[in-house]
Amino acid sequence: MVVKMIFRWLAFFGRLFMGGIFLYSSIPKITDVVGFAAAIENYRILPAFLIMPSAYIFIFSMLVIGIFLVLGFKTRFFSLLAIILVFVFTVALASSILRGLDIECGCFRDVPFRVKFAFFVDLAFLAILFGVFFTKDIPLSLDKLLLWIKK
Repeated sequence: MVVKMIFRWLAFFGRLFMGGIFLYSSIPKITDVVGFAAAIENYRILPAFLIMPSAYIFIFSMLVIGIFLVLGFKTRFFSLLAIILVFVFTVALASSILRGLDIECGCFRDVPFRVKFAFFVDLAFLAILFGVFFTKDIPLSLDKLLLWIKK
């Protein structure tokens, strides 16, 4: 019983933390889409015509995921989307490491992470997100409030 409660609260703080990370990461990118597109281009994975659309999709996705994780709305769904997005970033980071690219990850505009460091940060983020995804009944969420109102 106590262990379940501890895991629920850890998932709560993990949800807030990851939602905050997604918001913190997306806000500066909104004001500098071209700079983020340049960071995507540095990975040398996507063809040129997909770089700007990808930048907009990533930024919008990070913003929406961040908002809904912080609110605790549709937590399982948005934590799954976050897992998918972070997994895509992790694969891109691994690819750049294996190809010997020494670039900034483009994760945070004001924190210049190199890809090797960002790879391990993303693995930690994935662990947190899996914890959020698999934990049921996370406290202080919009999901719980809506269930309570529905009853």
